Amino acid sequence: MLRDDGRRVLVPAGWDAAAATAFAAALGLARVGEEVERRQDVGTLDPELLRVLRAEAEHHASAYRLVRLPTWTPDSRLAELAALTSVINDAPTDDLDVEDEVFPPERIRTFEAAQLAHGRRTYRLAAVTRDGGALVGQTMVAVDSERPGHGRQYDTSVCREHRGHRLGLLLKLEMLRWLAESEPQLRVLDTWNAASNQAMIVVNEALGYRVMGRAVLWQRSLDVGGARSQPGSSSDRAG
Repeated sequence: MLRDDGRRVLVPAGWDAAAATAFAAALGLARVGEEVERRQDVGTLDPELLRVLRAEAEHHASAYRLVRLPTWTPDSRLAELAALTSVINDAPTDDLDVEDEVFPPERIRTFEAAQLAHGRRTYRLAAVTRDGGALVGQTMVAVDSERPGHGRQYDTSVCREHRGHRLGLLLKLEMLRWLAESEPQLRVLDTWNAASNQAMIVVNEALGYRVMGRAVLWQRSLDVGGARSQPGSSSDRAG
């Protein structure tokens, strides 16, 4: 069926376990990447540590300010936000045979509509330049209305030319402050990273995230021409 649809690469994923590895080997799948799930216990964070981290990050990011974006992006900023979202393509993909994801404005709008339809409260925080207000970084978290104690970290990314100023860390610190104001019942935040994404892993571990599990990405060529596969997950991927 996949060949009939013109697909040329199969990319399944499974927990890093003996049974999954044996199953993948039986199907002739090659191990091409690893992703790690981490969890932050919001209630156990050390306020003094957060204060020190924030002071350090603000020192390095003095040319930027942070803004809270509405759940429904204004039409006037939709194209700019779509361009910023595409920065996630800089994240490591290891040996996966994948194309960059494409983020036209209509995809951003559809994503926002889907979050609302599923009862998820979303929080998007952006870094902007002080001299012109251009969007150069973002982080986003969703809280499910049916599980209000549990949040999920979506993308965190910073434009390449604006990296090295600890914006990823500053964005996540300010997100914690926003969530404390708006979601005081929140207890945990979950995120996924490629195991090779050291830049974001350093940020997450500084914020007390701990490993919960590992998933392996497998790949097999279907030996046909056609559309290339796309990455299937969304999380902290480019810092």
